[in-house]
Amino acid sequence: MKRVLLAILAVLISVSAFADHGDRDGRGDDRRDRREDRRDDRRDVRDDRRDDRHDRRDDRRDDRRDHDRPHHGGGFFPGNPGHGGGFGPGPVPYYRENIITCESNSSRPNICYTGLYQVQRIDLLRQHSRAPCIAGVTYQVRGNSVMVVGGCRATFRVVGR
Repeated sequence: MKRVLLAILAVLISVSAFADHGDRDGRGDDRRDRREDRRDDRRDVRDDRRDDRHDRRDDRRDDRRDHDRPHHGGGFFPGNPGHGGGFGPGPVPYYRENIITCESNSSRPNICYTGLYQVQRIDLLRQHSRAPCIAGVTYQVRGNSVMVVGGCRATFRVVGR
C-alpha cells in the first residue's frame, strides 16, 4: 500500500510540474517570451506607421495653411518665423498667374476679366499696337480686371490669387 501511495504521489508531482510549463520539454517560458517579443515588435511597427501617417497628414495641412495666407513680412515678434523674424522669411504665399490679351479699339476703353479673385501685379509682356501702353495711364488694374484705353493693345501677365 505504501508503494502505491508513493507512486501516485510521484505521478501527481510530475503532472503538476508539466502543467506549469505548458509543454513536456520545460521550454515554455522561452517560447512565451519570444511570442511576446514578436507581438511587441508588431505593435511598434504598427505605431510607427500610424505616426508616419499622422506626420504626413499634418505636413499637408501645414502646406495648405501656408498657401492660404499671404505673408506681409516685418512685425513685432523678432523670433517668430511667421512674422518675418530672425528664423527665416516665413510661409510662402500662393499666387497664380494668367496671360491675357486686352485691346482698346478706336481709342475706346475696354475692360478685360483676368480670371483671378484678387490681382496683385500686372506686367506688360508684348505690345501689339502703335499707340503707347503706359502703366497707370493707358492700362491699369480695376479690381479683378484690366482696363485699357487710348488704343493700347497688349498681352499682359496678371499675378494674383
